[in-house]
Amino acid sequence: MDNEAKILQMLEMMQSNITGIQSDIGAMRSDMISAQSDIISVKDGQKNLELRLENEAFAPIRILSENVIELTNRQASTDESIKFLASTINTVANKIDGHTERLERIEDKIESHDIQIEVLDRTKSNKRKVK
Repeated sequence: MDNEAKILQMLEMMQSNITGIQSDIGAMRSDMISAQSDIISVKDGQKNLELRLENEAFAPIRILSENVIELTNRQASTDESIKFLASTINTVANKIDGHTERLERIEDKIESHDIQIEVLDRTKSNKRKVK
């Protein structure tokens, strides 16, 4: 019976060990459930941070980018307007130069005619004196 007692003792030890292992498994399950809950909380926190990052960081960057694009488009439009104005100024300047040249020719003719009229008047006056 010695063997039977030893076997029973071993079975009781094994049973005790199994109960300990089951208790450890139960604690591990509880820890695992707690860890899963913590992971869910971390994921929720990450989602909240991502939303905050989107709203507080990326949204202003997107707005800034849109403003830069709008300014670039306005600059292109302004550049075209400036080119048009420069072209118009050149055209007007050329026309003014042409008009100035015409006025100078007219002025020269008037001076020439004034001299001719003056000479004619003197000649006329001299002829009257002579008579």
